[in-house]
Amino acid sequence: GDVNVIENFIVAIDCWNFLHTSNTYRGEFSRLCQQWGAVDWNWISAFKIDMALYKGDIEFFRKLLQMERQKLKGSDKEKVENLRLLLQLVNAYLLLGDAKSACNLATELIALVPEDIPNETEQSRTVKSAAPNHGTAGRSLKLVSCSATDVIPYTLDIILSAVKEKVFSDSCTDTAIGQLIVLSQYNWPKEMECFSSVLSLIQKRGSFTYQKFFDYVITIEMLEEMMYLINQTNIKLNLISQETSSRTRAVTRGANSKVREELVIAMDKQLERWNENIDSVIRVFFKQEKLCFIGGDE
Repeated sequence: GDVNVIENFIVAIDCWNFLHTSNTYRGEFSRLCQQWGAVDWNWISAFKIDMALYKGDIEFFRKLLQMERQKLKGSDKEKVENLRLLLQLVNAYLLLGDAKSACNLATELIALVPEDIPNETEQSRTVKSAAPNHGTAGRSLKLVSCSATDVIPYTLDIILSAVKEKVFSDSCTDTAIGQLIVLSQYNWPKEMECFSSVLSLIQKRGSFTYQKFFDYVITIEMLEEMMYLINQTNIKLNLISQETSSRTRAVTRGANSKVREELVIAMDKQLERWNENIDSVIRVFFKQEKLCFIGGDE
């Protein structure tokens, strides 16, 4: 299990350090590596990268990752390896306090994750992700397999945190609110409280424009709550794009019953999508949209 892998990893680091405690050991070890052809062992580079992360040398960790990734550019032979490097780069930028770069890479990472979740095997690569352990001293070591099962939730958590920060700030935009609603579906109902806060924010603002709403929002509870805003409040909602609107831009304005009716019909029809695969919806979202903190605002 993960505990054994971590223990073995720490033992390997101790052995590596011991082999570099003197020039004699270092020279003999270097000679053996040349004799064994260790320069061609991909796992040696991966181990050095993991070791830099474990030791907390984050800037060196980032440089090693970028060098390794440069070597793989233009090659489809090492897709899993590139996935591993990208996942660790996301972590490196987070640890360096550069959330925007981390989120940029995280969106690129999601596009690389295979849609078919591979069976876990002994050959499945894992990445070691040392993040600050809030509330306690030091860092924690986390193992993440290079599969959709682990990578998508891990990266989405990072992206979601950044979008939340944007929404609940003075620089909040309707695009940010809409994207937070879309992304909150992945961890539903875990993000129910966040969605409630978003609804309160929309009511406080008095209007909400997000014309991609019906492209990506399929969670029944969310649709029902938006239906309540349509029927029971005077909030101005603009959720249907001009291309798909049958008459005019669907904006609720209290007295305009026709556009309100159009929005209600669209919401009813949207309920038919409740059983779609949310993973597929989120993947399409990342392929089609620019995130609010990257440059997708109105």
